[in-house]
Amino acid sequence: MILLWALLIVQSGFTSDEWYTVTLNPSVRYGYYHDHVEIQGDRIIFQNHYWKHEEGFLNEEHLGGFSKNDPDLTPLFFNFQSKYRATEIKIDGTVKDGKWLTVKIHKTGQELPIITRTIPKKIILSIFFPVWLGKTLPSMKPGQTISFTTLLEDNLEASFNPVSGRVRLEKPDDYARKTSSQKLNVNYRDQQSIWYVDKKGIPLKMDLLSSKARVDRVSKETAERFLQE
Repeated sequence: MILLWALLIVQSGFTSDEWYTVTLNPSVRYGYYHDHVEIQGDRIIFQNHYWKHEEGFLNEEHLGGFSKNDPDLTPLFFNFQSKYRATEIKIDGTVKDGKWLTVKIHKTGQELPIITRTIPKKIILSIFFPVWLGKTLPSMKPGQTISFTTLLEDNLEASFNPVSGRVRLEKPDDYARKTSSQKLNVNYRDQQSIWYVDKKGIPLKMDLLSSKARVDRVSKETAERFLQE
């Protein structure tokens, strides 16, 4: 079966909105986020808005990514903003010809040195991983492992070096059969997680084993109440 994401590569005007909650250890309500995907002609836009409850504060992050509407999801540019107490970070990255990366960083009003580097072919912005999954799953078989390479949009510590990962399609378990989803084992940034994705390649649930966190797809109303209850 061809998944919807594979078809979307040629369709303009598509939009998708999904909301998620994040729970830690195993009942601490940590945060919630909103993913918005939109296809506009030869571009795909992915926006993420994340609310986190940290040390008594509600902190927000905004991440936007733009890629070409092509089979490789070739990166074009991204922007990231976060605010934690008195620290504010703004990052703007641009990719030229699919291989030249330039990143401008502002931290609490100060402009940091510009980072420039070459990036490998077939690298994707990390925010586009669900889109990549939807394109890749139709050709995967249970037990098969496929590698991928991403560019982390907030990766100040690693100076925006590429990050590799692996994904393996597992045999369905009870939850996968009940939800008609596919079970994936994802190893990324040396952290293992289990993903359950729907027919569009969009996550229903993620168990982040290393950090003992769980991510659940929910309604907008449930997400917005999550940190208030």
